Amino acid sequence: MAFVFALCLTAGLQAERGNYTVGSGTGTTNEAPVNNTFRNPFTEIIYRASYINSRPGRVESISFKYAFDVIMTEKPAVTIYLANTTVEEFETARAWQLDNLQRVYTGAFNCHEGWNTLEFDTTFFYTGNNLLVVIDDYSGSYDGEAYKFYFTQSWGNTVLRTQNDNGDWSVGRWLQQVVHLQG
Repeated sequence: MAFVFALCLTAGLQAERGNYTVGSGTGTTNEAPVNNTFRNPFTEIIYRASYINSRPGRVESISFKYAFDVIMTEKPAVTIYLANTTVEEFETARAWQLDNLQRVYTGAFNCHEGWNTLEFDTTFFYTGNNLLVVIDDYSGSYDGEAYKFYFTQSWGNTVLRTQNDNGDWSVGRWLQQVVHLQG
């Protein structure tokens, strides 16, 4: 089973600008893009190029559609990385994609009902391939099971996630020491 999270990318394509919405967002989950039932979640999501349907260009922001009418307040420390990839799905539950990650956002991931846009600190160049979105939430807290995001069911394994509920470190912090991340 796979999910395509209701995603909106703002891309500047030479003289054009456009918003590219991926998925219709018919289901809801509290497990991704950030897991609201655990502390320190780490999530990787693959968006296939066929879903994005965009030409190459600069990506300046990302939006996720939040499904709950109570503001999410417990995610003050999140880092988002992007990477162009040819990988279409995760082959195993440990098939983390760690190559060529570019840090694009550091800050809060607190959402209100509807679309929530995170403006990037660093512009990302999208090549037209599949897009890997990595979200490292090291806030050390969670909102609860009722806090959900919209998604569209898809084919294949396109989401990997883990968490460390018992400590003050996140998997992403550990990965930064193991793998050189760009940005």
